[in-house]
Amino acid sequence: MLVRDGLVAMPDPRDRSQYRPRVMERNGRTVLQSIETPLGPFERLEGGVIFWTVSLGTVLDEDTAQRAYDAVVALAPGDPVAIIGDARALGFADFRARKLLSESEIQGRVATGVVVSNRVIRFLADQYAKQVGRTRTIRVFDDPGQAIEWGAAEVRRAEEG
Repeated sequence: MLVRDGLVAMPDPRDRSQYRPRVMERNGRTVLQSIETPLGPFERLEGGVIFWTVSLGTVLDEDTAQRAYDAVVALAPGDPVAIIGDARALGFADFRARKLLSESEIQGRVATGVVVSNRVIRFLADQYAKQVGRTRTIRVFDDPGQAIEWGAAEVRRAEEG
C-alpha cells in the first residue's frame, strides 16, 4: 500500500517485487523450515540446528511436552541435528514433561541446548540436564546466539565423524 498526498494508492499490479520470497534468519543462519505452534515457533536452521522459542508463560506438562516433541520430529530430517530450546519465557516444566523430553528419541539428535534467563529456569534446565546427561550432550546457555553456534559445531563434529 502506498500513501501519496494523504491518499492511499494501490501498488502497480505489474510490480512483482512484493511477492519475492522473504529469507528469514536467526542469528545469521537461514531458517529452512518453520512450524508455528501455541508453544512457540520451531525453526530448522542451516547448520543442522532446530531452534524452539518458547512462548511467554508456557507451562510444559506431559501433553504439551508431547506436542513440542512432535513439532521437533516433524523438522528433524534424520541427519545429525542439535536441538536448542530458548526457555527464557518458560513458565514451568513439570517432572513428567522433563522425563518425556529427556527419554524421547529423535533420529539424528547429537546435542541439546537450553537458553535460560533466570535462576528458576536455570534450575529446571539443570534438572533436565541431569535426566538427559547420561545419554547425550546437553548444555545450558544465557545467549541464544552462542547456543546456536555451539549446536552447529556439535552437528559438524558428528558429521565429520
